[in-house]
Amino acid sequence: MKSFGSWGVVVFFFTVYLGICPSLKGFAQSTPQAYIVLGESTDLGTGATPGNEWVSIFHEFLRTEQGFNSIELRNYSVFGATMGDIRRDQLASALSDIASFNSVVLSIGGGGNDLSNFIRSPQGVTCRMANIQLCVNRLNALLNNVEALLDQMVRRLRAAAGPNDVILLRTEFNPFLKQDCDNPPGISLLANLALEGSNIAPFLTSTSGLNERIRDVAARYDAKVIEIFKEFADNPNELVAADCFHANDAGHEVIFEAAKLAFSGQ
Repeated sequence: MKSFGSWGVVVFFFTVYLGICPSLKGFAQSTPQAYIVLGESTDLGTGATPGNEWVSIFHEFLRTEQGFNSIELRNYSVFGATMGDIRRDQLASALSDIASFNSVVLSIGGGGNDLSNFIRSPQGVTCRMANIQLCVNRLNALLNNVEALLDQMVRRLRAAAGPNDVILLRTEFNPFLKQDCDNPPGISLLANLALEGSNIAPFLTSTSGLNERIRDVAARYDAKVIEIFKEFADNPNELVAADCFHANDAGHEVIFEAAKLAFSGQ
């Protein structure tokens, strides 16, 4: 009998391998994947009816339209979480997931509760009554801390995930622009300033709002930005829930569409 020889053995086993694993693409789709969410009530789904939460819709988009057929949803968002809460209570779980899954998509929302807590506090009342520059100085001190926490988180997440996994940073909207929600009067204007800074008040050249800072952090770590401020500002009565704070079903749909655009690189 003629011997196969060493090369014949290699060809034989390679042929058997191909018979077992017909495509590398099919193998890649079976690798563990996760969509990891860090955030606050908006990311938890507050304000939406079950099944209409933007995170749930986006997860389904990843699963059915982007080829992540078995992608798991790991949502660590907590109602009322500040950026410090997210950094302390959610980051470790996300880092553990990154180590456990072969590829991940991450989204982070936060900072809205930090601002809301300040705006509704006695300090916020004083801020609204004070000289605008003094108010801006107080906002900057708060936002400097929020930005530093977000920067720390995204830096660690990017280092753990590597350059190829997608990180999405969600901006915040101003719910107080909804009719009858500017209570106490002037809170919606302060919220606009706190969110968009010099984009709202160009004369305040030294002021960066929360959303501007989110965009800056995204640029530092090759993350993508879920832009929602303008669409909510243009149509708050249709997108903000009756509680004057959270997005309703239509608002969650807007956030999902913005996330889809960001993910697709548009």
